Amino acid sequence: MKFDDLKTINTQEKSPSISNIHKNFYKDLHDYIKELEEEERKISIKRSIEAKMIQDEFNGAMNLIEGIFYNRIAKIIKKAQERAFSKINKTTIAHDIEKMTPEEREVYQQVLDAILSGKKNTIDPILGTLTENEPDIKSDIKSDIKTDIKTDIKTDIKADIKSDIKSDIKSDIKSDIKSDMMMWYKNNSVSNPAFKKIPPGEVGEQFPVGILVDIEQPDYLERYSQIVKKACGDKL
Repeated sequence: MKFDDLKTINTQEKSPSISNIHKNFYKDLHDYIKELEEEERKISIKRSIEAKMIQDEFNGAMNLIEGIFYNRIAKIIKKAQERAFSKINKTTIAHDIEKMTPEEREVYQQVLDAILSGKKNTIDPILGTLTENEPDIKSDIKSDIKTDIKTDIKTDIKADIKSDIKSDIKSDIKSDIKSDMMMWYKNNSVSNPAFKKIPPGEVGEQFPVGILVDIEQPDYLERYSQIVKKACGDKL
């Protein structure tokens, strides 16, 4: 994993579709951040140009990682919602699932189950569209995720993903939070242009979604050149 890889993925995730990332993406991120922290610890002069470069790369990487995760999870939640209401067919969702990491597939599965459970206990009896009458959704989840992910999760998560990542996922995504999270997100998310029009006193828990910041900034090499030029002055 390199900083330029994160920049590329972050750019791809600004599109409506889910980009295809490899299954060990989050493990590689974990290793990459640990390497940066280790490199910084080895530098004795904390105010040196080398230390400044590593600190800048670390801060930039953390911002990109947060942006990538936010955008991907938002798309995964949307896919689960569309699938639950039969707005997306089995072939299309299978293609999208292939682009998810094992951890993301687990999130998709849990969100979908929460929505289907909520439908069954609320609007399905009213509309006469009980989940049991929609075998297509159930079979697609059992076959495409359960059988495919069982081996992936046992190998990729148990062997490659460390136990602390698994426990974080299981503890953070609790069954009693799933439905509340979906409802809160739906009720409070507002497109960025619409959010800007809300009077300050009426914002409440609402938050903007979409492209929040789109600023041209110098890349890593440009910043490095500026630091070297500043340090060396006319000696170059």
